[in-house]
Amino acid sequence: MSPERQLHALLNQHGFRLVRQGNHRAFKSDRLGGRIFVRSAAPSDSFRTAKNALSEGARSISSDGLIRMHDRGTPNEEEEVEMANNTVGQRSNPNRETRGGMRGGITMAKAKAMEPEPITKFAPAILNQIRKEFDVAVSELSKKYGVTIDLGRINYEEFEASAKIKFLITGENGVNAADRQAYLRYAKSLFELQPEWLDKTFERDDETFTIVGLNLRSSKYPVITKTADGKSSRWRADSIIAMMTGVDPIELRLKEARKDYLLATEYTGLKKEWLDQSYKIGNEPLVIVGLRTKGRNELVLVEDRQHKHRLAPIESVIKAMGGTLPTPGEAYYRDSFR
Repeated sequence: MSPERQLHALLNQHGFRLVRQGNHRAFKSDRLGGRIFVRSAAPSDSFRTAKNALSEGARSISSDGLIRMHDRGTPNEEEEVEMANNTVGQRSNPNRETRGGMRGGITMAKAKAMEPEPITKFAPAILNQIRKEFDVAVSELSKKYGVTIDLGRINYEEFEASAKIKFLITGENGVNAADRQAYLRYAKSLFELQPEWLDKTFERDDETFTIVGLNLRSSKYPVITKTADGKSSRWRADSIIAMMTGVDPIELRLKEARKDYLLATEYTGLKKEWLDQSYKIGNEPLVIVGLRTKGRNELVLVEDRQHKHRLAPIESVIKAMGGTLPTPGEAYYRDSFR
């Protein structure tokens, strides 16, 4: 059947009638909600125009124009007949693959080009992208069960990667229940924080913070807070004490340093009576005011004449004060005296 006859059969099948003549003829179908199809009345190449008109007619009759002939080239006569028989009068599904290699209006070649290439070896950039997509993928699962799904540190080699996935129960406002329990159990004994401060607020830089938990894996910034917009932050324990009590945090740290110094006299060769005493380095007097830990090293906290604090090695302070360094058999681990 010629393209011209196929076109007329297609229009008649769906109730199209001629409503206007001239250089272009207009056909209207009441059966398809007044849909209008227009074609040239004076073609220079009747066969080619009939083929194009058949393609346009099939596309006009389809519900959403899913079939786009210009994307797949000019079909032959047999393809047009099958297209007309299979698509006219049917509602297109944008997710199905059509004969022309289309899926949702994107050619299969384009869709394939958009897919990520297979991983040949692991690298930080690839793993970071996987982590982002993992967080998006599990977000609905987290909401459904009220848990936080945390992909931990990813360890990798060239052809292998591994990570620990942690599931955390979250309470009100998305707060980790384990962190809340840790605060109630250990805040007082480990950091001298008051248990009743949990869920209490304080202000800093015109912003309100709520104490929501304790991170036992961080000794330097263990206290977890949240703002009204859900932003989480971590604080030093002495800073929280200062906020909740109004005491200067520098005074709190100095008090802790003095306590640590007295404890260290049991195993370092330092003497209790040296606390608040002075010694000289050259012509500069320094006053012993406490003990600080820096990394794995314990250092004596001293104050100069400008009231600025410095750290000095324990051995140099013992020598300057005329003391005796302990022998290896007299040295003990500091934690044994806690």
